[in-house]
Amino acid sequence: MNLSESTYVLWPISNSSSSQTVHQDTTIQNINRCGICSQLFTRKISLGGHISRYHPKH
Repeated sequence: MNLSESTYVLWPISNSSSSQTVHQDTTIQNINRCGICSQLFTRKISLGGHISRYHPKH
């Protein structure tokens, strides 16, 4: 099973914020369109500031 194309963002859980223990509730998902191939791809931004992009290969 290949997990390299996962669109999920994982980050260390901070002891000062118990809200970050739930991944799905602390991640904002945005759908973006590639300016090169015009394909849609997913960008997820966690509240911790980490960004992960999933884009099909050109």
